[in-house]
Amino acid sequence: MKILRAYGIPDIVVQLIDKLYTGTKAKVVTADGITEVFDILAGVLQGDTLAPYLVIIVVDYIMTVAIHDVPDSGFTLKPARSKRLGAEKLADVEFADDVATVESILLYGSESWALTESLKKRIDGCYTWMLRMALIIYLKLHKTNQEVYGELPRVTMKFQERRMRLAGHVHRHTELVVNRLLLWEPTHGIRGRGKPAVTYVDNLWRDTGLADTGEIGRLMADKILWRQRINTRTLKPP
Repeated sequence: MKILRAYGIPDIVVQLIDKLYTGTKAKVVTADGITEVFDILAGVLQGDTLAPYLVIIVVDYIMTVAIHDVPDSGFTLKPARSKRLGAEKLADVEFADDVATVESILLYGSESWALTESLKKRIDGCYTWMLRMALIIYLKLHKTNQEVYGELPRVTMKFQERRMRLAGHVHRHTELVVNRLLLWEPTHGIRGRGKPAVTYVDNLWRDTGLADTGEIGRLMADKILWRQRINTRTLKPP
């Protein structure tokens, strides 16, 4: 919590986070039954949307402290040319692991999500903010999102790829119970008032660019054609 305060996180927010991680307990289901209750003393909450922020802030703090008193540390990109023009060094390179850690948490279970366009924009915005933090690119530097991302895909594009891969796998394995539900659309009941909720099938229509579940099913049945469709729709080279 001291690190969060050092980064200027409002005290009320720090207190709320502290309550989330204070006094947490768990049990584990084993072959011999359920264990006794034990305290959770380390780690972040699994699936918690706050976890990526906490990880990235702590790692950044550790790296900052580690190299603060070692000005000559790091990998030399360009040697010093004079006393005035010192060496150009790369010292704080933890961002790659930061991004990988954040992604592993953010992508957890994403292949099963049904997302609206509004949610996709919010997730991409959140990921962009974390990416800027990891790369230490502040808004005052006036770098566009395109410059920040470079050749990196949007995180929702990765959601799309994972969703399409899972759908193809499930469709080709008819022994799975979920196979019958993958492309299921209700034909009974009464439609409620208001805008209908976005479904998994809606996402597959948008992912594939197809508007017919039968056509999607036929394409998924052919593993090679489905892989080509994934690569095409997620902007990957064949």
